[in-house]
Amino acid sequence: MPHVILEYSDNLKEKIDFSNLFADLHQILVVVTSADIGSCKSRAVEHTQFYIGNGSGRNAFIHVEV
Repeated sequence: MPHVILEYSDNLKEKIDFSNLFADLHQILVVVTSADIGSCKSRAVEHTQFYIGNGSGRNAFIHVEV
């Protein structure tokens, strides 16, 4: 039962199509791990409080855990 947890900075939310991203990741998990696609679960967690590098508002992050 693979779980994908994607954390991201809120300045990326307009740039990420989560439905397509998770659909693609589920397909990859099926191929790589032989998981049943029905057991794949994914979620995205938006972070509004973050500080990266010099603190520029243009800095962003994505962290993916499987």
